[in-house]
Amino acid sequence: MRRNSGPWAAWTGILLAIFGAQGGTSVALYTSAVYMLYFLQDVLKVDSMQTNMCVAVAVLVTAPPPCP
Repeated sequence: MRRNSGPWAAWTGILLAIFGAQGGTSVALYTSAVYMLYFLQDVLKVDSMQTNMCVAVAVLVTAPPPCP
């Protein structure tokens, strides 16, 4: 069986790697943000405004910068 090594095969591997990494990063970021909101509001009973500001700052610090 001959292996298809054309340009489309190379791009599919590259796109799969890029979007696979992006998907994993997004899931980890949003899961941790939701868990942090739950823990601060329901377990520690922190004020809602302070909790939202804390999570907003955490997301802004940890999120990767946009591409130029």
